[in-house]
Amino acid sequence: MMNRNTPTSEMGEMMKAKSRALLILFLSICMLLFPGLIGHSGHASADDVRFDALRAKWAALLLGEGAYSVPVTDQVLQTKLSLMDAAVTSCPTAAPCASGSGVWDLMNRDTVNRTYLWSDLDFVDSNSFTVSGHIATSYSRLLSMILPYYTPGSGLYHNAALLADVIDGLDWLYAHNSTFAAKNR
Repeated sequence: MMNRNTPTSEMGEMMKAKSRALLILFLSICMLLFPGLIGHSGHASADDVRFDALRAKWAALLLGEGAYSVPVTDQVLQTKLSLMDAAVTSCPTAAPCASGSGVWDLMNRDTVNRTYLWSDLDFVDSNSFTVSGHIATSYSRLLSMILPYYTPGSGLYHNAALLADVIDGLDWLYAHNSTFAAKNR
C-alpha cells in the first residue's frame, strides 16, 4: 500500500514491479491467443521446437488441457467451469447481454467512441498508480475472458464473439495505454 511517506526509490521499484507483472500478463495472453506470434523462417529450429513445447506445457498448465474429459461429469469441475463462465457473462443465452454482470457483459464494445474498456477503469486519473492499476486490472479481466474460450467444457469454449472482443480489447489497450505504442507513434 502506498502512502505519502514512501520514499521515491521505493515507489520507482514498485512501478517497475507492476510494469513487469503487466508485461508478463500481456505476453501470456498474447501467447495463448496467437501461438504463431513469434515468427518462423519456415524451418523449425531446435529452439523453435523447444519453445513450442514449452508454450504447449504452459497452456496445458493454465487451462488444464487433458486433465478431464468432455462432457464434464464431475460435479466439482462442473461447478468450477460454471463459476468461470459466470465471471465472464451472466447471460443464460446470447452473451454478452446488456443486463449481465460479467466482465464481458460490462465491457465497452463501442469501438468508435471508446475511451475505456470498463466504466470503472477510466484511465483519466492524474495519479499514475491508479492508471497503472486500471491497466493491470483490464489485462486481468481480458485473461479471465480468454480462459473459458480455451477451456473444454466451458459454455464459452471457442466462442468466436468472445475471442473477437478479447483481441479488440488487447488492441485497444496496446494502442491507448502502452508505453510501447507511445514510443512507436
